[in-house]
Amino acid sequence: MQGFTGIGLQLDALANGLPPSLGAVKAQLLKLLEESDEYLTEARRSIWELRSPSLDESGDLSRAIAKASERALESTGIRLNFSVEGADRKSEPAVAENLLRICEEAVANAAKHAHPTEVEVSLAFNTKSVRLRIRDDGCGFDAKNLARSKDGHFGLLGIQERVESIGGGLSVHSQPGEGTEIAVTVLRGKKLLCYLGRPFESRAAASAAT
Repeated sequence: MQGFTGIGLQLDALANGLPPSLGAVKAQLLKLLEESDEYLTEARRSIWELRSPSLDESGDLSRAIAKASERALESTGIRLNFSVEGADRKSEPAVAENLLRICEEAVANAAKHAHPTEVEVSLAFNTKSVRLRIRDDGCGFDAKNLARSKDGHFGLLGIQERVESIGGGLSVHSQPGEGTEIAVTVLRGKKLLCYLGRPFESRAAASAAT
């Protein structure tokens, strides 16, 4: 998977470096790369289902997420800054499993598409909620147009669906040239509305973060 991803990045750079006179060739290359991305995404998901770090009997979510983040950035040269705040409270299995998969997807997307030098992954636990945050210092994108993106912008649609499945709240902040921050908050025993492309607006979410 890492080898194919590297080849794709090299071909992408080659395509974007072609002169205007080879516009037709560039278009064909970019179309093939788009199809290749789709196949790689499906393959990555299948591999993760078989081999990704899973929660052991202790339910150590922070440990599993740290391992998943390290693996997603392996051989990329991108620094990982991982942190945990509060006591690692055991979450419901479905919540913990989906947070793990969300982290895998978000970190892999950052490494592949944002070209960052560093990715920050943090977990915050308190008596009311658990919060997962993934932030990169990469190229960013226009989050205001996210809803109109035909491809869900590099897997964010799948992340949104996972967040909704566990009754969580999703916040996506990004601007071109300013990196991206994805935050997922899950209240214990409660449900949040899901916000995409704008900050949380519910009082429940705000109180959970304090």
